[in-house]
Amino acid sequence: MSAILQQTTLLRPLTADLYDAISQGSLTLNSGQELLQFLRTHPNLGHPQKLLNYTFKNEMFLLEALTHTSFVHEFKELNLKSNEKLEYLGDAILGLLVSHYLMDEFPELSEGELSKFRSSLVNGQSFAELSKFLGLGHCLLMGKGELKNNGHEKKALLADSFEAMLGAIYREGGFDSAEKAFFSLLESWRTEKGERFIKLEKLSEFDAKSRLQELTMAKYKVLPEYKAIQLDDQSFEVELRILDQSIATLRDSSKKKAQRMLAQKALKENLIENLEKHNE
Repeated sequence: MSAILQQTTLLRPLTADLYDAISQGSLTLNSGQELLQFLRTHPNLGHPQKLLNYTFKNEMFLLEALTHTSFVHEFKELNLKSNEKLEYLGDAILGLLVSHYLMDEFPELSEGELSKFRSSLVNGQSFAELSKFLGLGHCLLMGKGELKNNGHEKKALLADSFEAMLGAIYREGGFDSAEKAFFSLLESWRTEKGERFIKLEKLSEFDAKSRLQELTMAKYKVLPEYKAIQLDDQSFEVELRILDQSIATLRDSSKKKAQRMLAQKALKENLIENLEKHNE
């Protein structure tokens, strides 16, 4: 097992250790400084900073990046800031970083293609993947309720924490530091996974719904329909229908991901052609 995979596999949520320390009396958490001291000694925090090749000089930026709003409400007396504003900033920084990268690496693409490519990368799904790779979910400070609901695994919280982390690096070190950290992460991904995170396949995957829509409009003058049913385990069963006929069904925890996968399946397996023959 690689060092990176082993590290992320063995992590226990930092917040779980925090609440254990409080309940055992080894931590009182009466001040922000006491919280910072706990963070300094926790092994989880070394992992993301190593992959980003960035160590915070002002630890308050790191603390803010890792603080979910539920933790702020849980410990109001500490007067902490949640990571929401850094998330807002990080989203803008990442959009610019990805735009620069795509223009440099894919000069053959048109403006429209570059725009679609950027959209396929600057979104919650992609950021959640990178956040999980960094192990940020296991570094987040969150309230007891959020922890109980496995908040450290929720894609939305993972994506938000990744944006906040890049926003924090930008606030402390400027654009150059954020750029170096982002590209260090991409290189770590390539080394670990054996493939690039930013690749042309992302564009084709993201664009599947648009291409399917164009095909159904051209052939049948109708739009594809995606009907979703939420199941007891909070996942979704999503059905793709065209001309009021069932084309395919998939189940996933994300409706959007299921829709994207259904569109890819319909295109890859020529299910639109099969439907055309059925109508003849």
